[in-house]
Amino acid sequence: MSGTYFPLHTTLDQDGLKNSLAQNLQPPWKRYDCVDIQYERQNLQSTKGLNFFQALKWSPSGGSIVVLTENQKLTHWPISTTKTDTNEPSLTFDNSGKNAITPSECIYSFTWHPSRNNQKLDSDLIAFSTRDYPIQIYSLSKQQRVSSFYVVDHCERFIGSHCMDFSPDGEYLIAGGTNNFYLFNVHLGQKSPVSTTPTSGHEIPMWEPTLDGVQSSICLNPQDPRTMALGTFNNTVGIYDIHRSRPCQLKFSLANGTGVTHMRWSSDGYGLYVGSRRSTQIEVWDIRYAQDMLYEIKGHNGDTNQRIVFDTLGHEGLVSGGTDGCVSIWKGSQLVEKENVTNQRNITVAAVEKHPFDSSLFALCYGRRCDIMDDEDGFSSIEYWETPFSSLQLLGMENGLA
Repeated sequence: MSGTYFPLHTTLDQDGLKNSLAQNLQPPWKRYDCVDIQYERQNLQSTKGLNFFQALKWSPSGGSIVVLTENQKLTHWPISTTKTDTNEPSLTFDNSGKNAITPSECIYSFTWHPSRNNQKLDSDLIAFSTRDYPIQIYSLSKQQRVSSFYVVDHCERFIGSHCMDFSPDGEYLIAGGTNNFYLFNVHLGQKSPVSTTPTSGHEIPMWEPTLDGVQSSICLNPQDPRTMALGTFNNTVGIYDIHRSRPCQLKFSLANGTGVTHMRWSSDGYGLYVGSRRSTQIEVWDIRYAQDMLYEIKGHNGDTNQRIVFDTLGHEGLVSGGTDGCVSIWKGSQLVEKENVTNQRNITVAAVEKHPFDSSLFALCYGRRCDIMDDEDGFSSIEYWETPFSSLQLLGMENGLA
């Protein structure tokens, strides 16, 4: 597999690039394996029981995937490697090692613990947050909860977190709330937060920047894990130092969308990619000079309330799904690759994540709720109902982008 993914299109203008992409009927993508959820019309009595993939996360070592489905289950799929007749490695989902977590309520967010298990090369722990319950850390091998952490409001009700992340050493769990974010010490096992940092309210002086509303996305800087980007459903982003008494370093508001849904840092730790609801652009900000954004990645096709997860590739590279059923790759603001992965059905690709150690290997999922339509809407054909409406896939780029 080549390590070069981004060609220089120095002789093509934007129209020429679009025509080149349209004529490239066989992009250098290889599908290793996929798991489909298929609906059959004759078995449909109502919309209850329909299901689709919503989100996924690679394990820290890349040996497995945890995926969230609409029925509010977290399914853990190990990835196995086998040899084909041509002696090329083939990756498959290991159904024999699959197991599922069924929380009591709606799942708000989930994330892997970064530390490895003593007997295995991969992490065994996953944290998830649900509505009206404490945050739980769950052991996949033991199939049981090993720890829990809670935040309560003034009425002593549990507060669920819409975004969480672990520090790289696994010692702390950072959880977003409403006008506060919380720090839990995982090693000590203390149930309540070891620190609560207000982002808005009377505790913050008038001259300090504030971040109002429900916090929706957390992203730790890869070059400085103390530095954290915190996004809200109010479409604002704040830069914080999680261990300082005056944590808010910078605040800016997005020009597009109605609420931050996903963020990624660039590899150098200076650029921040921000996606939002109901937006067809991904905004790129330089936290050193945040008076104006650096540039917009247009054609993102994110005009939906659904959270669309994207990932970075090398320097100024980005890979993302969208509502058009395609996986797209940009170099800076320039589109360099586009591939429809939904059999031309234009179902929203909700998540695309690269392998933690192999930038040519991706996991993605797409799906949508399927409601029973009248014939006038054009969705009642047998062919439509017998086609998979949701899929979890492993894709690779064998030869880079030609």
